[in-house]
Amino acid sequence: MVMDSKNGKAADPALVSELENRLAQPPLAPASTNALIQLSQCRLEGHCPVSPEVLWRLFEAILSNPMLQGVPRAQVLTEVVQQKLSLGDGEGVLSFAEEAVRQNPTSPQERLNFANLLIAAKDAAG
Repeated sequence: MVMDSKNGKAADPALVSELENRLAQPPLAPASTNALIQLSQCRLEGHCPVSPEVLWRLFEAILSNPMLQGVPRAQVLTEVVQQKLSLGDGEGVLSFAEEAVRQNPTSPQERLNFANLLIAAKDAAG
């Protein structure tokens, strides 16, 4: 999918559906979580023009997997926040960031991210 994306090809719908199924169903391999995070970061860096719709479908799938808990879930939630903000879509980012803190409560980075979003939301509200 990354190579197709880099070559300007749209994601194969059958492949996206297969990935969704694998991400949503236990067991969940750590490599799957890491691969999705790498794909997300590649898109943020502008190296992988994966459509936001495809990426969101994959995020929804992995977040529905009951095996995704703790630090890996917090990492995925942080990626969701970054992707939404990169698209100018602030809807739900506070709740995603708050859940990331709950999933990884000892992480100063998760707390800092949430605090920064709260400050930005307060500033935007005036």
